[in-house]
Amino acid sequence: MTFRISRWQMTLLAFLVSTCVTPFVYDSLIIVAMRRHAWMALVPGLAVGLVGTGIALALMARFPGASVTEYAPRVLGTAAGRVYLFLFGLVLFAGAPANLRVLTRITRFTELPRTSPLFTAFLFAAVVAIGCHFGPEVFSRIGEVLALFIAAGLLVIFAAPLPAAVPARLLPLSGFDWRAYFAPSVFSSIGSLRGFLCLLVLGGTVGRTDGLHRWVLPAMLLAWALLALGLAEPVMILGSGMAERLRYPLFSVTGTVSFRWMPFQRLTTVTVLVWEMIMYVVLAFYLWSGIHVLSSALGLRRWRTWLIPAAAAAAYLAGVSIPRFLSRAATNTWDFAVVGVGVLVPLFLLLLAGRRRAAEGRGA
Repeated sequence: MTFRISRWQMTLLAFLVSTCVTPFVYDSLIIVAMRRHAWMALVPGLAVGLVGTGIALALMARFPGASVTEYAPRVLGTAAGRVYLFLFGLVLFAGAPANLRVLTRITRFTELPRTSPLFTAFLFAAVVAIGCHFGPEVFSRIGEVLALFIAAGLLVIFAAPLPAAVPARLLPLSGFDWRAYFAPSVFSSIGSLRGFLCLLVLGGTVGRTDGLHRWVLPAMLLAWALLALGLAEPVMILGSGMAERLRYPLFSVTGTVSFRWMPFQRLTTVTVLVWEMIMYVVLAFYLWSGIHVLSSALGLRRWRTWLIPAAAAAAYLAGVSIPRFLSRAATNTWDFAVVGVGVLVPLFLLLLAGRRRAAEGRGA
């Protein structure tokens, strides 16, 4: 692989891939299940995210200059390695229509009520495919260009409603029903902090890896803090009883804030614009990495050949209408699959590689 990205670009990708779900995926179902403790639903997600990040960083140290597409077949063997990469590639590619679907629905709900989600999905996928064509070096640099706007937007989105917040509505922490963690809408959030996927796929492209953990781990913690705030803020402002009756509580909260001195007037519009910037980079990662890993699994050298068909397929899957319960089931399944191929199998790879290395040392 000839692509090269910097530590900062890798850190930014890991942050954005984790943060992109904030206003969209976390709907009222988690608040229904956990009420004022809704933000605590993401504590297991924090643990899984940090463990996954640690495993990915350890694999980068064990296999310098290599990504999962290179060391997985080396550790597992060619056949088993390709099977794993095929499943990993499917999970990565599924992230493109999954996130694009939510983005197009929210865009229609807030800003483009008369525009077909299918049209929006194809238009957005076409723009994303352009960045994917040139590889991660290009869409990572686009993320760098947008980083300042994204940071400013996130600050406004989360800070502007805070004057109306009542932190006491999150208290007391006692009386938490731990069985709520097993509710499907809560349990699936264990895959929320999924930025470690970037480290697995792009680990071999980082120019300098020394001290990378000091860059990525704070970014992942910040991403988790925003995810938790995305659930806590509606409860602090509206109360859990009101928040659980809303489809997307965070959007309802931002809809109450307006800026007469800004051309956008509504904070909801700022939210959509900022998440379109974030989603461009995130969707580019999922689309490119899915095609790249699948091509490696199938032994295909020209991954760009499949870029346009894959982008069209992702747009179609994102734009067609499917029952809400089926969409929810697919999202939950994908979150569990992220943990499986992104944490559990890499952990096995790390342990197996260490065991083989120790055996070789004893043999020498």
